[in-house]
Formats: sequence, C-alpha cells, structure tokens
Amino acid sequence: MSKIAQQTDWDTKPMPERHEEFILKRDMSMAELEILKKGHIPRAMEDKWFWYYQDGKLYAHRSWTGYCVYIMEIDFARCEHKVIVNRDDRQYKEKSIEVDRAKLNELLDWWSQPQYDFYNQWISESYHNILNDNISLQKEMNETVFEIFGIENKELQVSNLFAYYFDYCRNGYRARDFLNEFLKLAGKDTIETYESYNVKREYFLKFKEYQNSIDILIIVGDEANPKRVICIENKVISKEGILQTKRYYEAVEHFFGGAGKRDYIYMTKNNSKVELSSDTFSHIRYRDIAKVLMQDAFHNMKYAEDFCEYYVQREERIFSEIEENDRLIEQNNSDDFSLLIDYLVWKINASDVSSKYKYVFFQTDVSAKSSKQFFKTYLESWFFELTAGGHTKSMSIHLEGYENSVVLHMEVAPYEQFSKLEERYGKEFFDEYVNLRDSLRRKMILADGCGYHSVKLSWHADLSIAKFEIEADSYMKYLEAIIRLIYAVDEKISKVNKNE
Repeated sequence: MSKIAQQTDWDTKPMPERHEEFILKRDMSMAELEILKKGHIPRAMEDKWFWYYQDGKLYAHRSWTGYCVYIMEIDFARCEHKVIVNRDDRQYKEKSIEVDRAKLNELLDWWSQPQYDFYNQWISESYHNILNDNISLQKEMNETVFEIFGIENKELQVSNLFAYYFDYCRNGYRARDFLNEFLKLAGKDTIETYESYNVKREYFLKFKEYQNSIDILIIVGDEANPKRVICIENKVISKEGILQTKRYYEAVEHFFGGAGKRDYIYMTKNNSKVELSSDTFSHIRYRDIAKVLMQDAFHNMKYAEDFCEYYVQREERIFSEIEENDRLIEQNNSDDFSLLIDYLVWKINASDVSSKYKYVFFQTDVSAKSSKQFFKTYLESWFFELTAGGHTKSMSIHLEGYENSVVLHMEVAPYEQFSKLEERYGKEFFDEYVNLRDSLRRKMILADGCGYHSVKLSWHADLSIAKFEIEADSYMKYLEAIIRLIYAVDEKISKVNKNE
C-alpha cells in the first residue's frame, strides 16, 4: 500500500494573503474521494504536483517551488466545493476564476485516477501553457511594415530609413531637429540652423587596399571643402566586419582630414554585443533612438511607430520574459528538470510566431550566455566515478542542446579539457576513459524516435558519445521529441550502470 501523503512529506509554503475564493461544482464518487484523500508525493522531476488531504481540505502545491495554488474544501454530499486560489503574481500568474475552475477540474480528472499518470498530465499542461503563450504573443505582435516587406534584418533598408529621417530635402526642419537629437545621443555637437548638409548613402571610399562603403555619410557645408563630416555605421544583426571601423576612420581621415570636425557613430540593435576595432566611434542603440522617435515632434514621421514597436518595445517584452526565466533557471536548474525542459522549449522558439526572432535569443551578452547552447540536461543517474591508474574522477554524462542539435557528452566533472587528461592523469586513466566512451558510443545507438534521429559524430568529437537532430514544427512536437530522447538515453545509461 502506497504511503498517504502528509504536509511534512514535502517542502511547502502556505497560501499567501493574496487569494480568491470560488465554488467548484463537481460530482465525485467514493472511490475518487478515497484516491484524492491519499494525496500524492512526487516521484520524478516531471511530476509537478504535490497534494495532501487534511481536515476535510485538499491542499495542492507545485512540486518545484512548494507554492500552494489551491485549497479545496470538499463537500462530498452537495458536490459544491469551496476553493481558495493563489493570487500572488510572484507565485502564480493566472487571474481568471473561470480558467482556474476549468484547470482544477482537469487536474482532478488526472489526480482521481487509480494510477496518476503524471507524465502525460505534465505533457498536457505544458501544451496548454505553450498554446496560451502563443495566442497571447500573436495578439501582442501585430505585424509591422518591416515584417510585411521582409526587411526587418536588412541593413541597407533600415539605413535607408535613417537617411530619410536625416534628409532636410525630404523632411525639412524636422529632419534637422531629429539629426540633432541623434547627435546629442552620441555626445556630438549639433548642426546650426544656418548650416546646410547633405546625406549620402553607401558612400564609397577606396583607401589602401580596402574598398570601404560607409552606410551614411553626412557632409556639412560644401562637399568639395566640407566644414564637418559625420560617419555613421548601422548594424541590425551582423557584427563589425574585419577592422571595419578602423578602416572607415582611416579612410575618412585621409579624404576629409581638412574638415574642421569629423564625427564617428556606430548604431546597433539593443542587445548586440559591441567590440570595435576603433575607439573613435560613439555607440548608440536603437532603444535610445526610439525614445527620440516617440517624442511629439517625430512620432508622426513615416514608420516611426513601427520602428519603435518592432525593434524596441517588442524586443523588450521578449527579453523581460527571457531574463525573468533566466533567473528562475539559475535558481532551479540543479534540481528542477521539468522547469528546465519547459524553459528550453519556449526558448528554442520553434513556433512560426517567434521563429522570425530566433536571432534575438543568440545574443551572448544578454541571455543565452554560452554561445548558441540552449540547455544542458543532467539526471542523477548519469553521474559516476571512473577509477584507473591510481586516479578517481567524477564523471558526468549529459545532453547539450544547440538549436536543433542535441549532443550526448561524457566529461570529467568539473569540466577538464580532453587534450589534458592523459598529461594530468596518465595513460592508464586516459585509455580507460576512451574505452568507456567508445563502449558507450556502441551502446548508445538509438532507434529513430518520433521527432529525433541519430547523426554521425564528427571525427574530432572527443567528448561526444552520440549526436541527435530534433525535427519539429511546433513547441509541442519539440517538447515530446526532447522528452522521448531523454527517456531513451536514460534507459540506455541505466542498463550500462547495471552492467546489463
């Protein structure tokens, strides 16, 4: 007979002061009631609910945080159950009683089964959460002109827009005013009202062996004998070309060295990392430009609102979610496998809605901090010790996800370079390591699962046991493929550990 769950069986937190109440009308058989009264103690990381019965009430907590989400006072005779629901948005995000009523009813369907199928309940819950997130995202993200014309990542077209905003001939005094606000952002002097200027696009300057094409060059005064030149380089996604700013600086100084002032400005999207070969360039981000564009004097310029929505406001919404989730992952990734998988699936952004913005998640200085690596999965059973040549080292087997590529690695823990192992621990230990890795490679040949398949390892994959490709066109399919792969790998590792 399974143990009856008690409050002390799990690390739980009380219902917060911020809560609501509602009545749940639900028929319940005596058999279902007896099952619910036994409660449930989570048995795996994917098992996301802990509940227990005490003094006529069912207390339901999230397993990975201990937060109390529901307290249901069961009225078996009348089939009308009083429910208290968490409304502290730091613990639980839902605000609708109707949604909670439906959600709790569905949970009770799962929980009152003779054998609680936590795995499929988790799959169902994750699917609904992801579906709702996608619907919300679609409502939020009305298409901008940049997306409609497919130019959101095209530097030439975005630079054309800035040149248009700066152009006095096309926008009059508003253009000069906007240019001056732009210059202030870069810490540069403004242009006086009496000064004429010309805006040049893709201004070609050949200097030494290089052919330089400057995105925007603003020439103040006479072009043959300018009073001032302003060199502007724009990057939407790409990084600086080879010594690009250094080359541009040298070319401008060579051809316009007689100008009284030469200014250099480098502008990028909000979260791109910037390391320039020339320190003469001032750096401006789109978010700062957007603040200027949204001022009363400029927000009616063509596509100004679209620029602010696509490049700034939308990205800030995305990154606020990413950063909030990153903080959760940092707190929980050592013991909360299910949260890690939920986060992985959201962050991989396999859906049509967010695949357009996939490059956003690759920013190494903001979120996905280890290049394009999205996740690393450890299970408790995938750690062991390797003893050979008088040395004993902890070993870690884990899955690492890079976009749609998933690699199974075996490493010394904490990580040590493969190339240093023989030097540090001797040939006997190194040979044992390699033999074990090669043995695991032979045993880790998996039949193609739904949504994933094995691919050939590269010749220099020293740490790799196996490699898989995930093929999915939706969050749900990606989630299912990853989970199937993890369970398949776990089964193989368990057999190896048992020497089967």
